[in-house]
Amino acid sequence: MRILPSSLVPVLASLLLACGGPTEPTAPTGTPASTADATAPASTQPADAAASTSAKPKDEPAQADVGPAKPPEIVQPTVKVTAPGAAPRRALRYKFKAGTTEYLEMDMKMSMGMSMGGKSAPKTDLPTIRTLMRIDAKEVTPEGDLRCDLSTEKVDVLDDVAVDPKLRAAVEKEMKGIVGLHGKARISARGVASETEFDLGPGASETLKSQLDTIRDSVRQMSVPFPEEEVGKGAKWDVTSRVPLGGALVDSKTSYTLTKLEADRADAEIAITMSAPPNQPMHIGALPPGATATLDSVAGTGSGKVSPSFVRLVGTSTTKIAMESSFSVTMKGEKAQMKMKSEIAAATRPGKAPAPAAKK
Repeated sequence: MRILPSSLVPVLASLLLACGGPTEPTAPTGTPASTADATAPASTQPADAAASTSAKPKDEPAQADVGPAKPPEIVQPTVKVTAPGAAPRRALRYKFKAGTTEYLEMDMKMSMGMSMGGKSAPKTDLPTIRTLMRIDAKEVTPEGDLRCDLSTEKVDVLDDVAVDPKLRAAVEKEMKGIVGLHGKARISARGVASETEFDLGPGASETLKSQLDTIRDSVRQMSVPFPEEEVGKGAKWDVTSRVPLGGALVDSKTSYTLTKLEADRADAEIAITMSAPPNQPMHIGALPPGATATLDSVAGTGSGKVSPSFVRLVGTSTTKIAMESSFSVTMKGEKAQMKMKSEIAAATRPGKAPAPAAKK
């Protein structure tokens, strides 16, 4: 139900930074950059564990060196039921049909504000980005899984917000690179995607290419993951995963509450929380040459509603997410803090095939 919103955050952040935000970080006076901080691999240990380690007495025997900490890895979605709901209960499953074609239309609206090295960019409301994706159901496996082809047919930047012409032109140019995105995926009857393969269109920029893993994961979130167990109205389940975002990995948890259950569809309310292991390298395309960015923290919360159809892959959804991110930017031997606040509103629904292009 959620395609592309999270993947566009670092892309649009780069555009905003390049067009209106601070471009040269200034480190605090007398604070030299730490080579170890700039090159250290990401850590998977919790912050309190790290604090506990650093607080050990100096005379305590040192443990054997076991090498650098292992960077965080992508974690596939897991579904855990926290309340089964009222009877009657049943297993929620998609009933796919081969040979069908569906269109998914999504509107995404975002506002962003940034500060870096003591310089601030005012909060900017970006125009709504409307994406149309085609989904061709190619095969239904004996297990009930769907093998499908996906392609982005159209991306429009709506004229619903007055923005700086330079920023609008940059957003329009960048979004054109999503047109032509195509790939394949396997989606289980429980809505869990796997075997995803994607390529960007020929007009994709280097910034978009650097976000391919994030875009690929956003497509994995196209359907609502259902529990293995039978559930009824009022059921609650959590979907947790570790997903890529701008070169780093973010821990995401979506909690579902089933508010209506009918023969061929359902309604659910969702609550979203996001966090991230610290000290991860980031990809921010608008940074000056030679500059590097390291993720310090991510905190995000959101809510929304989803209405999956059991007989179609595309249902409807609305979500709103607020995120705060902090980065360390190192350039020319100096380090500065970059902070970003973003608010994202997204809505998905079944779409229509695009009209044929007019003949010239």
